[in-house]
Amino acid sequence: MARASQEITRQELAVYDAWVKENNIQNTDANALVIATYMLDTWGVEFTRANLDLALPQLRASLTFYTPLEAEYLKISRRMTPEQVQTVSTFISRRGLKDDGDNQLQNFITVASWILDKSQPITTDSLDRAIGNIINGSRRPLLWKTRLQDSEKAAQAQREAASQQPARQDQRAEATGENSLAPHLREHRRQMHAALAEAEARKIAENSRKIDQQAWKARAESLVADSHLDNIQIKKLFVFVEHTTDIDWVATHRARLNFIERRRNQKGLAGR
Repeated sequence: MARASQEITRQELAVYDAWVKENNIQNTDANALVIATYMLDTWGVEFTRANLDLALPQLRASLTFYTPLEAEYLKISRRMTPEQVQTVSTFISRRGLKDDGDNQLQNFITVASWILDKSQPITTDSLDRAIGNIINGSRRPLLWKTRLQDSEKAAQAQREAASQQPARQDQRAEATGENSLAPHLREHRRQMHAALAEAEARKIAENSRKIDQQAWKARAESLVADSHLDNIQIKKLFVFVEHTTDIDWVATHRARLNFIERRRNQKGLAGR
């Protein structure tokens, strides 16, 4: 069905969010831009599950997907509250399990899935029991950090201290060089720095209007909507200075903010 409007509806957003989860597509602005451009501009159709499924073979090469490990982690973490996810992640680090990259994901999946499958509460005691049971009988092993001996720890500490020496020496050399200057040379350097600071201040004052527009541009570009598709839409929203092609960033910021507020009001009304 052809689109009646370029504005994406709340129903389309819900379909899109469910669809990317089911297909392990990373829900990012970059992916949303690829999909929205294809659906709105190339095909000009609505975001229905059927249309998205038809578009996927054409878009697959331009999209980023979660790895199987990442997808499994997301599937498990969605069964938990954010507090429970944090409890398990913190426990993994404190118990000496590997907590970097894929190793952390693997350990999280192993521990959390055991807890959830056994319908156990997520507490320190239950996590300790889970570790014992996993060690004794799980098909998926835990990944542990390598424990350093005292001599290895001392050697590592010496290497880290040695790596800091050049920076400290440079700092001392800089301070020594400044203090070794004759009084009249130190005064000359002070005056030179003051002159440079004054010139910079004049430059800033002369370009105040430009800088003001840049500040509002930064504010407008930093606005974040409640969905990736809405983020794509607000980035296409501009207000121009009358009779010119110059962007009025103050008005653009206001227009984008109004769009976000309107979307939130629509969502609030839909939830009643």
